[in-house]
This record gives sequence, structure tokens and C-alpha cells, in this order.
Amino acid sequence: MKKDNHSFRELNELGLLVSDQVTAMLAYWDKDLISRFANNAYHEWFGRTREEMMNKMHISELLGPLYEKNLPYIKAALAGEKQVFEREIPIPNGSGTRHSLATYIPDVRDGEVIGFFVHVADVTHVKKLEQQLTQSKREILRNIIDTEESESRRLVYILRENINQRLAACKMLTDEKKENLTESDKVVNKMMADIIDEINSICEELTPSELEIFGIIKTIEIACEKFSLHYPVTIEFNCFENAIEQIDLDEKLTIFRIVQNFIRMSINNLQESTIKIILSYDHPEVSIRLLSTKPLLLSPNTKEYKAIECRVEYNGGSVIELRNEEYSGLLIRFQLNKS
Repeated sequence: MKKDNHSFRELNELGLLVSDQVTAMLAYWDKDLISRFANNAYHEWFGRTREEMMNKMHISELLGPLYEKNLPYIKAALAGEKQVFEREIPIPNGSGTRHSLATYIPDVRDGEVIGFFVHVADVTHVKKLEQQLTQSKREILRNIIDTEESESRRLVYILRENINQRLAACKMLTDEKKENLTESDKVVNKMMADIIDEINSICEELTPSELEIFGIIKTIEIACEKFSLHYPVTIEFNCFENAIEQIDLDEKLTIFRIVQNFIRMSINNLQESTIKIILSYDHPEVSIRLLSTKPLLLSPNTKEYKAIECRVEYNGGSVIELRNEEYSGLLIRFQLNKS
């Protein structure tokens, strides 16, 4: 019997020694939230020794301001539900914070929860890697967006400075001789005028200069009118927050491109439809509800959908598909001025 007791004490001591070599916090709290076990990691994380905690300390005394944040998880654990959650924990010397992943495991005996086990691991390194990956991804998305806008500007330059100017020069020559023009010359002259107008319209779509002059609301209204003239579509646009005009030009361009690409996606098969665009702004969040009466194939593989996703993801937002008997479309939310 003495040998068994000796072996049991050795086993306890060994278990304690092993737990103290673990960098994660290991603890046990009873149903009254009194500490019954804690390893040495609590001294590094909270500046509290095992002797200060065990059989004396209430969990609220240990956690301090974190107690209220953790309380829903504590209550759930005492209700018999395993909890896993993340939490930032200040370092005792004030040098920063640790990112932690906490697990609360209920201790159930004969159907009754008498306490819970705690495992809290330091995931700061993982969080930093996640942040680096997120930043790298945002840089890639920014490059994609900048490349698309740069290509649009280059195309506009070619259309305006080369093709359009030459067409305009030819039209001026024919206009000077309009009294001597034949019927075929007049047809050609009219075709050149139409082409010049069409090129100007394309250029405005590629680089919407109206944004800087009129603002985002008027620019979207103009774009809706142009689409309605060329396609069998009725577009209803609503935005009642004039404060949105105070945002940066780049942010206005982001909103415009999202709306523009959705309209393009909606008119691809030229079916008659009604499009509803509802733009809301509650600083710093932008919400865009885009709906079409025509059933849409909202495929992430289409150019327009990818362009929308790229801008929304860059701004840390979300794209939610909407579909009912009357409409199909997207609900887009993101925050402006994300660093």
C-alpha cells in the first residue's frame, strides 16, 4: 500500500512537472469558478503563480477586464458545451498582447457539470502569418485593380488620341465641302459622326470622368441612362445618403465599377429586365443591393463577377447571393479607408 501511495505521488509530481513544461496555459475551474489547478504558464501570461491561484482565486480576479468578454463561453462550458474561441490577452509588462486560442472542456460526472478544463495556446505567430498573407493578398488584388484601370486608360488614349481624332479630322474635311457632298458622302459622314459618339461613350465607360465632376450618385445615374438607351433594360437607382460624396475618388470608382459590372452581367443575354440598385452608406460601411428581375447565372468564373469580387475582397467585404421568386442578385458590403 505504501508502495502504491508512493507511486501515485510520483505520478502526480511527474504530471505537474510535465504540465509546467508546456507553454500553453492548463487549468481547471470548478462550478463556482474557483481555481483547482493551474500550470506555471499562468505566471508568464498573467503574472500569477500557481500558489496564488489554486483553491483561492476566482476566475474574475485572474481575467480582470477579460472576464466579461469570456463570461458567455464560461457559462456555455458550465452548461456542458465545449467552447473554442480566440482572444487577445495583454502581456503583464505592458509590452503588447498575445493572440490566444482558448478551449473550455466541461467536466461532466454522472450527468452533472462540476467544472471545466482550460487549454489556452499562444497563436501569435500564426496570427502574424495570417496578417502577412492577408496583406500580400491585398497587394496582389491592388495590382490587379491598378492594372485593369491602367489598361482602360491606355485604351481610352488610343481611341481618343488616335482613332477619334483622325475620324474627327476626316469629318471636318467633309463638313467643309458639305454643299458638294454626294448622297454616299453624306451617309459616310453620318457614320463617322455616329462612330465618334460611340467612341466617346465607350471612353466614358472605360474611364468615367464624370466621377470627379458630378460625384458618384450622378455618375451612376448617367451610366444607368446610357445602358437603358442601348439595351432592353429598365434600371432603378436609389441612394439617399449625400454624405457618400465626401469619400475619396478611388472609393467612388470602386463603387461605380461594382455597379457597372453587375449591370453588364445582367444584360449579357439581352433579355428584357428591370435592374434595381440600392446604394447605402453609413460611415465607414458601404452597402450595395443589386437586383435583376431576370434569373442571373451568378458564376464566379465570369469576368464581371471576378471584377466585383476583386474589389470587394480588397476592401475586406462580403458578396452574398440573393435569390427569390421575383429577383436574383447580390448584396455587397465593405468598409472604406481600410489600411
